Amino acid sequence: MKKLVFGIDIGGINTAFGLVDEKGEIFAESVISTKAYPKFSDYPRYINDLAEAMKALMDSVLGVRALRSR
Repeated sequence: MKKLVFGIDIGGINTAFGLVDEKGEIFAESVISTKAYPKFSDYPRYINDLAEAMKALMDSVLGVRALRSR
């Protein structure tokens, strides 16, 4: 099984994230709006929404069976 990791870029307008392999090849990528959470006033909702979007992206990539944190 190919090892993939998430890369996350939290910007002022959007939060971009994607699954990449050890060589840096992008397998899937997506984005959520950071502006929807002004000054992170609802930080728990932002984290929850980001986690849900990341899970949806992971589920969409065939062959992704498990995700471990380091």
